[in-house]
Amino acid sequence: MATYTNEERAAALQLYREHGATHAARTIGCSRQQVYRWLREEMSRHTPPQKGEIEAEQRYQQALRMYGRRRWLEVSIRMLDRTLEEAKDFRGPDLTPVTWDEPPGREAQSLVTTAAIAWDKYRLEMGESTFRTERAEGGIDRELRKTIDEWRRQLGSHDDV
Repeated sequence: MATYTNEERAAALQLYREHGATHAARTIGCSRQQVYRWLREEMSRHTPPQKGEIEAEQRYQQALRMYGRRRWLEVSIRMLDRTLEEAKDFRGPDLTPVTWDEPPGREAQSLVTTAAIAWDKYRLEMGESTFRTERAEGGIDRELRKTIDEWRRQLGSHDDV
């Protein structure tokens, strides 16, 4: 059985943290299991975090979550705003610029879908329900029918939808 110096053990654990157990084992010339044994030994020597450290970590994570919530909300609003902005694309072999007053259909759909997902993630992070059921009889069908009727009205046709 090979004997390894404290420096080799420390180097193996550093390599493990940076590149994983396989890389550490190959570089030091030991087995991956040995690297994991050294890791367990090192972890057993550490004292558990104190109450103050735990509270500090909780405050830090809470601050990160608050920041994340804000970012989800900002992304949602930004995507919705982009559906009302001028859109530009490049078409053809010579990459001719094409501009629209608003994003064309698929791009607008992607923006709204992204906004809805970000909004949903924001609500989920806030602890709100992200699943809505219609309790009223035929509620979903009624809403769908209203949407289709509105599209027909806007299109001026009753046969296309």
